[in-house]
Order: sequence, then structure tokens, then C-alpha cells
Amino acid sequence: MAVTVFFVLSSFVITHVAAERETNLRLYAVSRLARVYSVALPAILLVIILDWTGHLLGSHRTLQMYQYHAFWKYAPMFLTFTSQSVFAHEYVLSDHSFWSLCY
Repeated sequence: MAVTVFFVLSSFVITHVAAERETNLRLYAVSRLARVYSVALPAILLVIILDWTGHLLGSHRTLQMYQYHAFWKYAPMFLTFTSQSVFAHEYVLSDHSFWSLCY
């Protein structure tokens, strides 16, 4: 339910910004991508660091090693936010909350 509330509030903020500050498509897209990637890239990097730190310290949590072994294949999916789509249902490594960015 909290995610739904977040999306409703976000839509009001995005509508306001698009109407008042970012009045053309190019400016809106650049600004929006900068906001999203400034959070998404560090999040993915932090998950990688925490996954491998836990793995090396002997954590019993199982990693989705197939994603690490074929990272070249999964990274574009993660970076284009298509890991939760009609064609795929993949968590982003061990971050099970990242799916919300794909919506």
C-alpha cells in the first residue's frame, strides 16, 4: 500500500515539475534520467558490494549467482528497468526492492 501512495504522490510532483519547470521534452527527460540514475547506479553498486561481502564472510543467504556469471546479459536489463516486464521477472541481484523502479 505504501508503494501505491508513493506513486500517487509522485505523479502530482512530476506533473507540477513538467508544467512549471521542465517545459520541453528534452529538458524533462534529461532531468528525470539524472534523478533516477543518481539513485539507481549507486544502489546497484552497493548491492554488489554487500552481496560479495556477505558471501565472503560466509553468509548462508544464497546469491543469484547466475546473474553474476552472466552480468553482461543482466546489466542492460537492470539499467533499463526492464527486469519486471512481460518478458522477464528478475530481481536485481539480491535487491528485492529494486522492482519498484521498473514500474
